[in-house]
Amino acid sequence: MGAANKEDIQSLQLSFIAKILSTYTHEMKNHLAIIKESSGLMQDMFEFGKLPKKKRDAQPFLATLEAIDNQVKRSIGVINILNRFGHRMDSSASMFDMNEIIEELIVLMHRLANQKRIVLEGEFDKDIPSVQSNPSKLQLILYSLIQEKFQSLGAGGKIIFRTFAANGRVIISIGQQGDALEPMSATSTIFQDLFLNTIKELNGEIEQQEGAEEIKISIPLTKQ
Repeated sequence: MGAANKEDIQSLQLSFIAKILSTYTHEMKNHLAIIKESSGLMQDMFEFGKLPKKKRDAQPFLATLEAIDNQVKRSIGVINILNRFGHRMDSSASMFDMNEIIEELIVLMHRLANQKRIVLEGEFDKDIPSVQSNPSKLQLILYSLIQEKFQSLGAGGKIIFRTFAANGRVIISIGQQGDALEPMSATSTIFQDLFLNTIKELNGEIEQQEGAEEIKISIPLTKQ
């Protein structure tokens, strides 16, 4: 890959990271707002002297505390996913679980999908082996495909990721359900030389018939 292409990929990757981080901060603000609302309810109960005198009267307090605890657990889950996402860039090649990197994207792009009223869904083969490749670049490619489908799929639609192993490769199928605003043609961004060269750098292949609703990316199980 030429120097210009490398710079373009780096620029796209920085844009990708910035988008994920900005989406994540909005998501965490929502999480903290829920926690704040629940803790505020507890404070109101204390201020108005609604302290339970008997165990059976403590249910409203216990329910609020449980809501806070559950929200904290959900927040920690998102933080752990973001942490893994960041560490994907520690090395240009590593062994990783294909399902896991797709699940990360689904969680981190949840808010963006909600804004488009589109559902991101994974249907994974849990028994596929790990692969050795560049996970951050693969996530960039998948992110770009999701963004393309956001533009071509109507509200109420669904983007479905499926994984399976065949012929010494892990296959990622990206399909869709719902009303298509326009077909995703072979001239879309993902099929330009920049992305094709990036996929080739990963020893991968991408396949789609023009106008088809499904795209397949395959990555070898071991580095060739």
